Amino acid sequence: MRLKSVLFLLLIFLTFYLAAMYSYTPLLVLSAAELIFAAVSAVLPHIFKRRISVGFCKSSDFATAGVSSPITVNVRYDGKLPVSRYEITLAAFYDGGSKRTVKRLCGGCENGSSTACFTLRPSHSGAMRVKLKSVRTFDYFALFSSQRRMNEEMYVAVIPSDEPMDVVIAEREIRGNFSDSFYNKFAGDANEIRDIREYRDGDTVRRIHWQLSSKGMATYVKEYEREADRAAVIYVDIFAIAPLTVPERSDYYRVLYSLLTGILRHGVSVCAYYVDPESRLDISFDVKTENDAAGLLISIYRAVGKAGGKAGIPDRAAPEDAIYITPKLEIFRSGERICEILPEDFDFGLDRVLVSL
Repeated sequence: MRLKSVLFLLLIFLTFYLAAMYSYTPLLVLSAAELIFAAVSAVLPHIFKRRISVGFCKSSDFATAGVSSPITVNVRYDGKLPVSRYEITLAAFYDGGSKRTVKRLCGGCENGSSTACFTLRPSHSGAMRVKLKSVRTFDYFALFSSQRRMNEEMYVAVIPSDEPMDVVIAEREIRGNFSDSFYNKFAGDANEIRDIREYRDGDTVRRIHWQLSSKGMATYVKEYEREADRAAVIYVDIFAIAPLTVPERSDYYRVLYSLLTGILRHGVSVCAYYVDPESRLDISFDVKTENDAAGLLISIYRAVGKAGGKAGIPDRAAPEDAIYITPKLEIFRSGERICEILPEDFDFGLDRVLVSL
């Protein structure tokens, strides 16, 4: 654009020089017209800039790591002359990260409101912010431009992709030896049927609904009230996550989400909790669906943001009866290491990891 402007100004100077040298009237008229055209072209971008406003359609949104997600920007213009071209500059970055991805979105608009959309493909899980840096308007020949600085941000919670771990939960362990990490709110053997669902890996044969399954469409199992209320306890240490780099945090979130969804596939809910970095109060979160698991991650993202990305005084030692994931991606239960996630596990997929609880 600058090269075009310089060449156009050189053309005006050359025309005026030849017209003055030879006193040729047509060249004088042409040079005057070029000067007027240049003046109008230089003023138009400033007029457009004052009449155009840009903002995000949402203050927050969700995305999935490795999946392209649309981000919509609202463009409002209250001028009479149409804008042939504008350029919106945005920067995307993760909390705690220094690397920024800059994107430019070009378009045109007329009087009224319109939307512009760009695609965001986050590579890591975690809290991402998309910032509107500036909007630049051009004249009709893109010779001159004018820029307005902006400072609006949009919060994007990037959730890991769905790859539930292969979690093995033995029925006898849930009822007996696993009473510390899994608790039942109801006692006794008499349970009412709460729901009937399709068979999942790990379900006991005793729960199969034979009458319904005999129709041949699928295998169904009975879910009882007491079974629906048992829960695994997971403890998350916010100050252990805070000093990690963006890729390390992403791996941690990926392992946590994969473990949560793997447990949920067995019809077992999760009681997760962490200590808030500011109030130092216990924050508990009941996870019964995959949407709840995503909500828990978003809550953890915000808590890690409060910690400021720096290591602090540890919240406390992980309770012996809770499941705990270390920053080195080791999974502990009752103080015993039951699994370690290796780099090759991420390459082949966490759904291939076997965890026995």
